[in-house]
Amino acid sequence: MIMVGFILIKAKVIEKNAGSYLAKVVMYVVLPCTIIHAFQIERSEETIKGLLFAFGVALACNICLVCGSYVFKKIFKLNAVEQASITYPNSGDILIPLVASVLSPEMTVYCCAFMVVQLLFMFTHGMQLLANEKNLIKIVKNPNVIAIILGILLLIFNIEIPEIIDKTMSSFASMVAPLSMLVIGCSIANCNIVGQLKKIRIYLVVLIRQFLIPLLFLIIIYFLGAKNLNALLQSIILIIYMAMASCPAATVVNIAQTYDKDPEYASVINVIGVIALIFTLPIMVYIFQTII
Repeated sequence: MIMVGFILIKAKVIEKNAGSYLAKVVMYVVLPCTIIHAFQIERSEETIKGLLFAFGVALACNICLVCGSYVFKKIFKLNAVEQASITYPNSGDILIPLVASVLSPEMTVYCCAFMVVQLLFMFTHGMQLLANEKNLIKIVKNPNVIAIILGILLLIFNIEIPEIIDKTMSSFASMVAPLSMLVIGCSIANCNIVGQLKKIRIYLVVLIRQFLIPLLFLIIIYFLGAKNLNALLQSIILIIYMAMASCPAATVVNIAQTYDKDPEYASVINVIGVIALIFTLPIMVYIFQTII
């Protein structure tokens, strides 16, 4: 999918700035639909308890990620794009299909719990970090934040969206992976990829994001007694652990592209992270299964 975006730009089928328009479609249409549709699930006592547990762990994880990113920033002199790439893992278009195939489609709702909490941080702290957006009213008016609030309210009050609207949102939600990857491909096509790959700091960011952070998370949950949880809660912990071990979020590229915050560098970090994930995630899951 990344290659398609790259080829479209290089072949001059679409204009060089097409990636910025696609990024806006993802941010203001596709992601809000994905969020709201994810909460249109059948309520049961087990599901609600599992979701509350997932939300609690996800909230704790994201707070630690945000606070920890400033520690890493001070130690390694990270810029805004590097800090955001470390703070926000890809919990959507990569993790959701993986969980659906490896565990079960029903378990993807717990991915959404992490994704929703992350997006709340992404479009508050992340927007301030990458876009210098400090106006609270503008942040709250962001379609993704509105979608998070609306999705939670619909779930709490057990309100079902009319089928034709839900199917429309489901169709848009299915576009999150290809459109996000096209945005990355377009950004790469407009940058000096060879020159960017020579930057050692890219590999430092990937190492911290996909090795160091999940290992720290694993140590913490081990001493908190994750091994003694029941099967469902252990599966939820595994899903959140996989999110913590994932590559940098494609949304970081979308925000960087939208606000012209070094999108080339953000795209290259994302691509290297995706390629590395093929090798790092199986290793990290194996370590999890061995210890937990």
